[in-house]
Amino acid sequence: MAPPNGITSPPDAPSLADPANFAQQAAAFVAWIANFVENEWENLDPDVFFAVQSGLDALEAGFLMPVGAFGLGTSLAAGNVDDRHTSGFYFGYGGAHASASAGVNPFPDLDGPFVLQVNNHALGGAGEYIWQKATKIVSNGPVSVLRVKTTDGAGWTAWGGEGFERGTEQATTSGTAIDWTGLPAGINELTLHLDAVSLSGTDGFLVQLGTSGGFVTSGYVANAATIFGSSAGEALSTSGVPITNIGASEALNGHLTFKRMDGDKWTASGSFGNSTGSYFSSGKIDLGAELTQIRLTRSGSDTFDAGAANISWRY
Repeated sequence: MAPPNGITSPPDAPSLADPANFAQQAAAFVAWIANFVENEWENLDPDVFFAVQSGLDALEAGFLMPVGAFGLGTSLAAGNVDDRHTSGFYFGYGGAHASASAGVNPFPDLDGPFVLQVNNHALGGAGEYIWQKATKIVSNGPVSVLRVKTTDGAGWTAWGGEGFERGTEQATTSGTAIDWTGLPAGINELTLHLDAVSLSGTDGFLVQLGTSGGFVTSGYVANAATIFGSSAGEALSTSGVPITNIGASEALNGHLTFKRMDGDKWTASGSFGNSTGSYFSSGKIDLGAELTQIRLTRSGSDTFDAGAANISWRY
């Protein structure tokens, strides 16, 4: 539609570079806008201007979206996470909540809400897919997990993490074992961190994983290697993953990481150091059940006498 009053184009916008004519230019420009809007409003078709999309999954361009379109203002609490294929933002509740979202819950041990983002590419053609990203807020920040469903696949992939959660740091200044229990299900990577940890004697450190049935104290295939000066040493263990200790008050710093290989099978590798030398550990264990806990202990009768330790994990 042509602009009103025979004007084929808007007047020049007012410019501060021409202060003598600024007020006149501004007035002319505002008047043109007002006349143009009035003319457009008179010819407006409300049935078109206020048209609403035909459904929550509709894709009509230029239409208003109803509440619930693309997940706006909706909840997963009464629905099934596995059935959410339409692009949008939703929220649901973890598996430990009274209103837990059905389906394969991204956070089975969460007693609280999470946000779900869905991208609906398509399903039907070869290589087409849908992805979901679920995010929860914990004490150390947001943690997200992702999964994908493809036309070629048998269903949703397993939830996989992109952020770490941390346990509670514990002092290693006394006692014979430091435990972290009640780990959430679905962990795929678990790391033990040592900060200047030492023992009262020359026992080696020992790391053991556990299930709901208790700590697993046999069946490991693991070893530790030590390099200090021109010397080297090695320690083998079937009762846990060993970390070499060459003497009392020889505080160690570093980390040992366990990664899920498949099912309940785990592999481990880590490195540590201090002013005396370098220490390396590796191993494997089949827990036979879901991981629920981890223990830092020693190979003999020594006690912890310095430092701190913590764990971190991701799904």
